[in-house]
Amino acid sequence: MFGSLTLKNFRCYRDLRVEFKNKRGTVKPRVYIYGDNASGKSSLLLSFAFLRKMNDGLYLNYLLETRDNPKYDHPTIAFFNLKEEAKRHYRIFAQENMVLAYEMILEGQVFVYEIVFNQYQEIVSESLFKRINNRAIIIFTASPTDFSFGRGMILTKDMPVIQNLYDMYYGKHTMLSILNFIIERQSFYKISIKYTLLDVCMFIRRMHIGVEPYFDHQAYFNFFTDNNITPFSGTYDSFGKLAFEKAQPLLSNMLVTLFSNVIEAYYAFTHKGKDLWDYELKVVKKGIEGNYTIPFGEFPSGTYDFVNKIFALFDALMGSTLIGDDFDLSLHTFLVQHIIEYYMPQIEGQTFLTMDKLSTMNIVDPASIYICSANTDLSYTVNCIEDIAPTQANHNVRNRYEQGVYGELHRPQFVKDDAYFVEFKKWVQQVHRVMYKEDLF
Repeated sequence: MFGSLTLKNFRCYRDLRVEFKNKRGTVKPRVYIYGDNASGKSSLLLSFAFLRKMNDGLYLNYLLETRDNPKYDHPTIAFFNLKEEAKRHYRIFAQENMVLAYEMILEGQVFVYEIVFNQYQEIVSESLFKRINNRAIIIFTASPTDFSFGRGMILTKDMPVIQNLYDMYYGKHTMLSILNFIIERQSFYKISIKYTLLDVCMFIRRMHIGVEPYFDHQAYFNFFTDNNITPFSGTYDSFGKLAFEKAQPLLSNMLVTLFSNVIEAYYAFTHKGKDLWDYELKVVKKGIEGNYTIPFGEFPSGTYDFVNKIFALFDALMGSTLIGDDFDLSLHTFLVQHIIEYYMPQIEGQTFLTMDKLSTMNIVDPASIYICSANTDLSYTVNCIEDIAPTQANHNVRNRYEQGVYGELHRPQFVKDDAYFVEFKKWVQQVHRVMYKEDLF
């Protein structure tokens, strides 16, 4: 789980530190992020997506270069370029270093990963350490000139291999990415890596991130496994078929509960040959004349969008960190409330979700609500509402938010002068007259 996040000169944030722990120091399992449009909600989540891309970068490029005759095309996956990615996130007009620091709590141990880029989007320094009481135990440090590992992290006999990879790739990729590359290709390198380091790479790799179009989790999953899997249809081996069969009752129960006209949902399987199966999700619905089955391509938008989030919920159910932008954007308020009240308590992984429906503010734990604000002084802030104004049992959190208790709010101003509208409509009418006259319609 993430305990805190520090961002300096990252996108809209000049200098930000956010704590995801309560006053007792316990990590919050749920983080719901609210705020006006363009208040920095997506930028906050992009910091996690950037971490995931940095971790995966070298292995991703290796697969793109060496994978011969892939079973499926993956057109949305491009080569990772660290400098271009850093440039994409470097705060406009900033002249100082961009710093990202992630505090991760894994199995009770506290890790901090920090990476610093200069104004030319080059790595200045990178480090991973474990915090024990007030001491920092170095796992590794790296810079463009050298690197080092803490005691016992890497065997002496394996250092020449890491030195070679460092000489070849560092700067174009991070040390974290180099180590993840070694882990992914362990059968080739056969390097003994201590579990503390392995746990960090695996934790980052397992994050389920949906911050589109920057990071589409399913597209990356399909690329790394060379599959074409969606919650709706695809082709999988016998183990995958078993997984869908096991998940089917849970998915069906969810759809029956959330959508009153759904009777059941099931996966139809077709044996494709050898160890492969085609599958397709079908839903049985009530009708006036009787029940009928519809394929996923004809699902109503609400049903489709919910099913599209199923993999994210299932991954979180199994312990992965779930990071989702606009999580409730296309879902009805009551449906979102049901997910929060009945499904979220079952989830093992930590969740970071940006929310658009303010009505959910009165359902979730106030300590889990974070407000992103674009302030009049052009600064961007992220604060837990409990740190701004503690919530009482009789408080209406949504009303307090709309009244500005938790920070500045931008509200569209009423336009008294409608000359712009009048002028534009007049021009459109003139164009129509000309086009009708010349028979262009």
